[in-house]
Amino acid sequence: VRSFAKACPPADILIANAGIQVVSDLKRTEDGIEETFGVNHVAHYLLLAMMLPKMRPFARVILTISGSHDPDNTMARRFGFLGGLYTSFDRLVEGDVGIEDAERTLGMHRYATSQFFGYDPGLVPNTSLAREHRGALRHLYRLIGPLLSLHPDATTAKASGASLAWMATTPKLQGKTGEHYEFTRKPVAIWSGADH
Repeated sequence: VRSFAKACPPADILIANAGIQVVSDLKRTEDGIEETFGVNHVAHYLLLAMMLPKMRPFARVILTISGSHDPDNTMARRFGFLGGLYTSFDRLVEGDVGIEDAERTLGMHRYATSQFFGYDPGLVPNTSLAREHRGALRHLYRLIGPLLSLHPDATTAKASGASLAWMATTPKLQGKTGEHYEFTRKPVAIWSGADH
């Protein structure tokens, strides 16, 4: 992140799109931060902080997130997500979401907690997001991916990427701030507990 930000020229658009879901053993970044929180949240904000002086007036900043942070998201709950389990920044850096559970489940909770607000690409089966799951579950995800694609809340990587590009470039959003969109290109409400 640091080397990219230093080398990057002035920009009109910044899209923070990195995302991982570590569900194996607890992993840490080189800075000692729990890896999911470090990549999905801290790295985005470090990039933004370093890029702000280079951003042109009226530049757009888009953070890609997941609806799994919302405990009322029905689709996320079907996959076992409870919503973001906010403890404190210091505890999240350590990977502590405030509950005891199996490492795989804790990894899912860390993922949901690391997802803050911006652009939700939706349920996008057949990506490598499940690559950290253990063998049988990873294989099952590959097998059911085509079936998940049939779900009305699912989308494709190509369609979701096109919506993200639309959000970054459409004149309709010029001058707007603090709005949240999903892959359908419709604004969505923020979870009511997000400010707690």
